[in-house]
Amino acid sequence: MAPGQKDLETLFRVGTFAGMPDAALLERFVANREPAAFEAILARHGPMVFHVCRRMLSDRSDVDDAFQATFLILIQKAGAIRKRGQLGSWLHGVAHRVASRQRAQAIARRARERDLAIEPAANDSATPESRELLAALDQELARLPERLRAAVVLCDLEGKSYDEASRTLECPPGTLRSRLDLGRKRLRGRLLRRRFVPAAVISSLENLKPTARGEIPAPLHEQTLRNALAASASRTAVAAGANAVVQQLVKGVLVAMLLTRVKSIAIGLTLATPAVILAAIAPGLLRTDTQAREAQPQNQPRSPAPVAAEISPRSPRADTPAEEAQNQNDPRPLILATAKKSHFEYRTDQPGTVLPFEQADLSPPPRGTGAVTSIKASLGDRVKKGQILAELAAPEAEIELEARKVGLERARARLGILKASFQATSASVGVAAAELNEAIKAQEGAQAIRDALQKSVAANKDLLAAHRISVEAVKTEEHRLETAKVAVATADAHVATARAKLELAKARLEVAHAEVGEGETKVTSAQVAQDQAQVAYQKAIAIRSPLDGVITQVNLNVGVDVKRDKNGQPVPAFTVVRTDKMRVIVLVPDADSGRLSVGDPATLRFDSLPGREYHGAVSRSAFAQDLENRNTRCEIDLDNWDGLLRPGMWGRVVILLEKRDNVIGIPASAITEADGQGSAFCFKVVNGQAKRTYFLTGKIDQREVEVLSGINEGDTVILNPPRNLKDGDPVAPAASDKARPRP
Repeated sequence: MAPGQKDLETLFRVGTFAGMPDAALLERFVANREPAAFEAILARHGPMVFHVCRRMLSDRSDVDDAFQATFLILIQKAGAIRKRGQLGSWLHGVAHRVASRQRAQAIARRARERDLAIEPAANDSATPESRELLAALDQELARLPERLRAAVVLCDLEGKSYDEASRTLECPPGTLRSRLDLGRKRLRGRLLRRRFVPAAVISSLENLKPTARGEIPAPLHEQTLRNALAASASRTAVAAGANAVVQQLVKGVLVAMLLTRVKSIAIGLTLATPAVILAAIAPGLLRTDTQAREAQPQNQPRSPAPVAAEISPRSPRADTPAEEAQNQNDPRPLILATAKKSHFEYRTDQPGTVLPFEQADLSPPPRGTGAVTSIKASLGDRVKKGQILAELAAPEAEIELEARKVGLERARARLGILKASFQATSASVGVAAAELNEAIKAQEGAQAIRDALQKSVAANKDLLAAHRISVEAVKTEEHRLETAKVAVATADAHVATARAKLELAKARLEVAHAEVGEGETKVTSAQVAQDQAQVAYQKAIAIRSPLDGVITQVNLNVGVDVKRDKNGQPVPAFTVVRTDKMRVIVLVPDADSGRLSVGDPATLRFDSLPGREYHGAVSRSAFAQDLENRNTRCEIDLDNWDGLLRPGMWGRVVILLEKRDNVIGIPASAITEADGQGSAFCFKVVNGQAKRTYFLTGKIDQREVEVLSGINEGDTVILNPPRNLKDGDPVAPAASDKARPRP
């Protein structure tokens, strides 16, 4: 085959493959080892790989070796690439790994030669600072998540349009833009946190665009293609034509990739092992627990209910043999009491916990802040409202503020230009109006001359008829009339032109006026944006206390970024609590919550403050009960005037829920039965006989019972009635009966 024909066939074949997506190219190469498919991949992604190697390495030979090694690794790992549509991102990661390894070897080699200086052959204009920044850029790019790195590689490193990149990644253009913006923002933030100059960071991000393919040296392109195809044909790791450095790079990186894969699998197995063990033993644990419950005795006694224990009467004394033998017709000497008016206080005694009246967990903004530059307050310090507690670096907020300032200056400059244009347009309107007035005056003059000549011609015709003037005089006057008519027509045209110019100038003036209004609106918007950026910047560079209080928690260290949780949100840097006033949290049980009201007086005692008693009132109540424990939360505010109350203290709180006067009461020992729900029985004395009586109870304490109904004031009841007492048994007061209800 002739050389020209061979070149033409190669051009046609590569051109055909060049239009295929990465996934299809890689599939063709993996399936058939087609050289044209690999050549198309090299042509498409070679510039990006070459520039990665140039940014990482300064020696030209090192750059060439790393470039060749990257594509030789692709020959070996092409079939293992899972996301084939993101081939560019995969190649960037491999190129960065190869260049990093080559860079380390080059530094070690030069150290052995006692020549640490690296001649910048590949990028002569690059300074050490810029080379360090570019190397850090590729390092941070390799650390980005795959979805973000793929978008940055396609658009910023390979120069693809949004549509091309979205088709390659098989995602909508809007999603691609979001990923690209997020990737750029993370890159910028990470580089700023590594203490690079903001201006240099912005410049490096803006100059990521690749240069033309022709910048790859032709010999390097041909040698890489030749070695790669030879390795593909021989199914070996490297081609025989590759130098020893390239072979060492390829083998070393392949081994490192294998170790990384093995490590990932080992970690996965380690994390999965507890779950597997739990799945294996869980059925046995469940069976064991079920068997234990089934083996528990079903007649095991339950703990008595609190209410029943509270209202249960004292156990009646046992009857003695003498009492059993006593004649049932003789009156029994029993202790009696009279129901009378009394007063009852309903109280609840519950544990209480002291909390600060106000607490502020202070965190910097979730974005825009960097490392802590200084800490102005420590744990336990008393601070004032507005006091600066810590200062932080805020490079992103600073860049945003500077950008807003530039935007405002541009808007103001644009407004100045628009106002000047408006003034010029306004002046042109005046000029056009003056020109129109001049044209109208000229028109009126031409019309006057024409009218005068018309009268003169008419008069001359009469004189000619009377043979008083010659024919030549008449013709001369008529010629002058025709000239005047032409002048009138010209003047009319000038007036029309001047009027059109005036209308055009007025239209331009209206447009200029609208543009000035739009410019003023943009200036206002830019001013608002700058003010917002200024506020955000002030918030980002300092953490201020929002209240007077004491610092109870500090989570900051100078020179370290603000701590963040697993969701990326800042952990509170400071906790400030107000100490001049405290609130005590009390959970009131269901039995007492119905009587709880705001303003109920309370007495508080704390274990850590023996001998001290605080008095307050219920400040607020939740009204609704907690569905899990059936408690109602209430809060009691206390002035901490002596500073002894501290958050977290525990104590007892007695709340006076209700106080009732003039209610009927009887001794608690008169009750024989009670259901704990407000119903009870006792024995009254009616006409000298015992009568079992049902009544409703209210408040019950250890000594006295409130009677709601069933017993009237003045009724006599029997205290500690014997078990064998029945309705109708005669009763007499005991000789020592002096017990009466407590007033």
